[in-house]
Order: sequence, then structure tokens, then C-alpha cells
Amino acid sequence: MQKSNLNKLYQIFTTMSSENPQDNLKQTILISVLVSFVTALVVGFVSGGAGSFAFPYWLKTEIGRLSEQPIIKEIVKPSAPEAAVQTQEELIVKVVKDASPSVVSVIATKDLPVVEQYFGEPFGGDEFFRQFFPEFQVPQYRQKGTEKKEIGSGTGFIVSSDGLIVTNKHVVSDTEAEYTVLTNDEKKYAANVLARDPVQDVAILKIEKTGLTPLRLGDSDKVQIGQTVITIGNALGEFRNTVGVGVVSGLSRSIVASGPGTPGEK
Repeated sequence: MQKSNLNKLYQIFTTMSSENPQDNLKQTILISVLVSFVTALVVGFVSGGAGSFAFPYWLKTEIGRLSEQPIIKEIVKPSAPEAAVQTQEELIVKVVKDASPSVVSVIATKDLPVVEQYFGEPFGGDEFFRQFFPEFQVPQYRQKGTEKKEIGSGTGFIVSSDGLIVTNKHVVSDTEAEYTVLTNDEKKYAANVLARDPVQDVAILKIEKTGLTPLRLGDSDKVQIGQTVITIGNALGEFRNTVGVGVVSGLSRSIVASGPGTPGEK
């Protein structure tokens, strides 16, 4: 057996050796060849000269065949990371955090008469009755000017960066009142009512402010019964940006919105 052939066989073995489990099959084949080589060597010695002359030719042929075969290495791609699973609570927190900058409070104020109480004579100062009831007086009331007071409040949503706000018509139904918008950062802006729709209970306000964060609107035609609903608003006119969670219980229904100054409006 030629020494160069053994060296070549050793080089093939070291080239194919790998810690990758995908190369185990190749190593198994090579070991089988080496086992065959040892077996043939023993048989050659036992059988005599004929085996000794045939074996070098066979070994050369096998080494050449293995040398010509390309070494294929399979590249195993790392598995894609599993998508993070968010709980319903985490989703609600995210929605509230994203939407809150677009939620405002709408406050209605109006000049109302200031009434004071005083005590006067019930008979208009008549001397005849005064002699019988000299200290008799009854409480009476009179107007003492006017004072601007809050008469109601509700919730609005910023729908454009330049100050357009959507609210309910019943929130701004008083045409003689003045309206102020309180944004999420506690800043106040005077609001003008641009339109009122009593059928849909929708109104449009405008404040003089740019750079606002508009709320991303959805498609009401795609709402399905059973979907989760998150409400953010001025609850009862006292608790701004109050959050509530529920489900869509029905579609195309009329509701009655009752509140301070707006009893029974649909």
C-alpha cells in the first residue's frame, strides 16, 4: 500500500470531522471504509499474493471516489423568535396610554344671576300694620348681578392636529353657554361650536391650537357584537379620563343620554 494514499485518506477523514450532528453520517461512511480497509489488509495477508496485488488498486479507487464527492454542509437557520404574547390587561393599558393625549374634557359655563336673601316688612311699610307688628319681617330674595358658573361638562376627542374636536351634541346643546376645552396636559382653550347634529348626537368644536395628537379613527361598519370596548372620558363631569371596559352588546340601537342639564336626550 502506498504511503501517499494513506495520507490522502487521513486528510479526507480530518476534513470531514465535525462536531455538527449533521456530519455524523459522513463520518460513519468513512469509518466503514477504514474498517473495510483493515479487513482487506488482513485478508490480503492471509490469502497471499493475489490479495496483496488487488488491494492497492481497490484502495486507490475508493480514495479517488471519496475525493471527488463534494462535502455538503447543511446550514441550519435559527428558528424565528416566538411572537410575544400580550395579555388583555397589557393591551388595554397600551390602548389607554396611546389614546389619552387625544381625549379632552368639554366644560360648559354660563352667566347666571346671583340671588341674595334679605328680610323685609311683609306689608310694604304700611303704618297701620306696623303698629301691630313693629318687628315682623319675612325673608325675601333679589338679584345682585350675574356670575359665570359651570353648568355641565362632557368628553371630546381630538380628530385633527389643528384643533378640531368631536363631542356629543347634548354636551354643547346650550347655545347661550360658553365652552372650554381642557386637554390632557391640564391646559384650557376657548372652544367654538361649529356644528350640532341632534339626530346623531354629534357636535364639532374648534380650538385655536396646532400640533395636537389626533385620535386614530376606526370603521363603525366593521364593529362586531362581542368585541371589547374601552371607554375613556369625563365621568359624571367630575372624574376626567376615567377608563372603563366592556363589550359591544348590540348594534344600531338608540340610547338615552341623561346628565346634568340634558335629561332624556337621545
